[in-house]
Amino acid sequence: MGDNKPPFFDFILIIKNYFFMIDIVQGFETVKAKYNSRQANPEFIKKFGHIFNKTRLGTTFTPERVKDQKKSLEMLKIMVEDLGIIDIRLGIRWNRTQPEKAEQITLDYYKPFLDYLFQKNINLCLSIGPSKAPRWPETHIPNWVFEKTTCPVEGCVLDMDSEFSLIAIEYYKKLVTKLKKTIPKKNLDNISFQIENECFNKFGKYRWSFSYDYLENCVDITKDTFPENKILFSTSGSRKAKPIFEFMKGTGYNMCNFILSLNYYYLYDTNYGSKLSFMVDDFVRSGKWSLSRIKKNASMNNLELEIGEAQMEPWKKHTQPGNSVRSLRFVLLRCLQAKPIDQDLFIIRLWGIEELLKKQLANKLNSEHKEMIELIKQINRV
Repeated sequence: MGDNKPPFFDFILIIKNYFFMIDIVQGFETVKAKYNSRQANPEFIKKFGHIFNKTRLGTTFTPERVKDQKKSLEMLKIMVEDLGIIDIRLGIRWNRTQPEKAEQITLDYYKPFLDYLFQKNINLCLSIGPSKAPRWPETHIPNWVFEKTTCPVEGCVLDMDSEFSLIAIEYYKKLVTKLKKTIPKKNLDNISFQIENECFNKFGKYRWSFSYDYLENCVDITKDTFPENKILFSTSGSRKAKPIFEFMKGTGYNMCNFILSLNYYYLYDTNYGSKLSFMVDDFVRSGKWSLSRIKKNASMNNLELEIGEAQMEPWKKHTQPGNSVRSLRFVLLRCLQAKPIDQDLFIIRLWGIEELLKKQLANKLNSEHKEMIELIKQINRV
């Protein structure tokens, strides 16, 4: 892999990463992960099984990835019953729950999925926005909202002075109330909530981020209704961990009420063969806090860490990660670097697993895909 790199690729990497702080330790760990990912599954499990004993592989499930709702539900059942995935994040999109202004909040589209997840007593993280939820374009907002108010400027920070924010918060209150009536009491202990996916990362169609006062409103609404449930905030790599940590501290709630979710992405087939490829690794471009500092602060403050999106889905013209077992082993090793020593259970949510299961449903799995599935099952002890 990486044999067809464009000219001056190494030079481009240096320029691309000039404005990022480099975590040298994680640079070395990237090289080690490349080497150790060569091992076949049995040797891989034998060498790292003691770490995976306190790790579970979860995922983000996006029903909308398959137009046929019955096939989407079938895919979910494979995740749970075949792959042993019991930690699932599900995005609840505003344009699904309130497509028209006059309508009451409805969870009809999500009902078959929620019913199944509740039945199986899955550890469920509900990503409830209100403005951003997983998957492009990130902002899944009904058309009526922008007929009522002006769309906020691209790249802006949404605060409580915005008319759009007031509409979003009002919707959020109604959604949380609806969920309170929907979630069975027996499942409450297994529920967490995510507010505004990657809240400080200017990513998505509108590239919005969110102010502290806006997010505090969402936290208070959630905690007033679900006082015992954790709230998750996510960040791209390790680069926005510091402002999220500071925001959590400033809410006045104990840090054990939150989960810090780190995403890990890597253009595996483009960068794998370059000697400087470690510089585009999500944990090497550390921003203001290195990965070791994030783990230290999490341990000191009783804050749970997880990997919210471990990439196993290729982008655009790329073919990896997602189609070779070695790329999966590499990504898993990189994600394990984020596991705090004193955290009893560490969740790694595989991002893009729907693409693998689409192939399974279509009987288009090759030998690499089958090995990937076997590795997931082994780690989840199916």
